[in-house]
Amino acid sequence: MAFCYVVMCHTDPDGVLRLVRRIRDLSPHSRILVRYENPLFLDPAVVEAEGAQPLLSRTRVEWGRSRWWRPSWRPSRSPGP
Repeated sequence: MAFCYVVMCHTDPDGVLRLVRRIRDLSPHSRILVRYENPLFLDPAVVEAEGAQPLLSRTRVEWGRSRWWRPSWRPSRSPGP
Protein backbone atom coordinates (compact mmCIF):
# COMPACT_ATOMS: atom_id res chain seq x y z
CA MET A 1 0.00 0.00 0.00
CA ALA A 2 1.32 3.45 -0.92
CA PHE A 3 0.94 6.37 1.44
CA CYS A 4 1.44 10.09 0.84
CA TYR A 5 1.99 12.84 3.41
CA VAL A 6 1.23 16.44 2.48
CA VAL A 7 2.99 19.02 4.64
CA MET A 8 1.38 22.45 4.17
CA CYS A 9 3.68 25.05 5.66
CA HIS A 10 4.48 28.75 5.76
CA THR A 11 6.77 29.25 8.78
CA ASP A 12 9.79 27.59 10.40
CA PRO A 13 11.70 26.06 7.46
CA ASP A 14 14.05 24.18 9.82
CA GLY A 15 11.05 22.66 11.60
CA VAL A 16 9.54 21.61 8.28
CA LEU A 17 12.75 19.82 7.31
CA ARG A 18 12.88 18.11 10.73
CA LEU A 19 9.31 16.92 10.18
CA VAL A 20 10.18 15.61 6.71
CA ARG A 21 13.15 13.67 8.14
CA ARG A 22 10.96 12.21 10.90
CA ILE A 23 8.26 11.15 8.45
CA ARG A 24 10.93 9.59 6.23
CA ASP A 25 12.35 7.68 9.22
CA LEU A 26 8.95 6.34 10.26
CA SER A 27 7.56 5.74 6.78
CA PRO A 28 10.53 5.13 4.45
CA HIS A 29 8.49 4.12 1.38
CA SER A 30 5.92 6.92 1.57
CA ARG A 31 5.73 9.95 -0.66
CA ILE A 32 6.13 13.31 1.08
CA LEU A 33 4.92 16.52 -0.55
CA VAL A 34 5.91 19.86 0.97
CA ARG A 35 3.52 22.61 -0.12
CA TYR A 36 4.42 26.28 0.27
CA GLU A 37 3.64 29.50 -1.60
CA ASN A 38 6.71 31.71 -1.08
CA PRO A 39 9.54 30.60 -3.42
CA LEU A 40 12.12 31.96 -0.95
CA PHE A 41 10.74 29.92 1.97
CA LEU A 42 12.56 26.67 1.14
CA ASP A 43 15.16 25.70 -1.43
CA PRO A 44 13.59 22.93 -3.55
CA ALA A 45 16.96 21.15 -3.75
CA VAL A 46 17.12 20.94 0.06
CA VAL A 47 13.57 19.57 0.24
CA GLU A 48 14.45 16.92 -2.35
CA ALA A 49 17.69 16.06 -0.53
CA GLU A 50 15.58 15.27 2.56
CA GLY A 51 13.50 12.83 0.51
CA ALA A 52 10.43 14.96 -0.22
CA GLN A 53 8.94 16.64 -3.26
CA PRO A 54 8.49 20.42 -3.14
CA LEU A 55 5.16 21.82 -4.33
CA LEU A 56 5.34 25.54 -4.94
CA SER A 57 1.83 26.92 -5.20
CA ARG A 58 0.86 30.49 -5.99
CA THR A 59 -2.56 29.86 -4.44
CA ARG A 60 -2.81 31.88 -1.24
CA VAL A 61 -3.76 29.94 1.87
CA GLU A 62 -5.53 31.79 4.66
CA TRP A 63 -4.50 29.95 7.80
CA GLY A 64 -7.00 29.80 10.61
CA ARG A 65 -10.04 30.43 8.44
CA SER A 66 -12.80 27.96 7.70
CA ARG A 67 -11.89 27.80 4.02
CA TRP A 68 -8.22 26.84 4.52
CA TRP A 69 -8.71 23.51 2.72
CA ARG A 70 -9.78 24.89 -0.67
CA PRO A 71 -6.28 25.53 -2.09
CA SER A 72 -5.12 22.04 -1.13
CA TRP A 73 -7.51 20.56 -3.70
CA ARG A 74 -6.34 22.75 -6.56
CA PRO A 75 -3.54 21.55 -8.82
CA SER A 76 -0.08 22.73 -7.85
CA ARG A 77 3.12 22.75 -9.81
CA SER A 78 6.39 21.40 -8.59
CA PRO A 79 9.27 23.83 -9.17
CA GLY A 80 11.97 22.68 -11.51
CA PRO A 81 12.17 21.12 -14.95
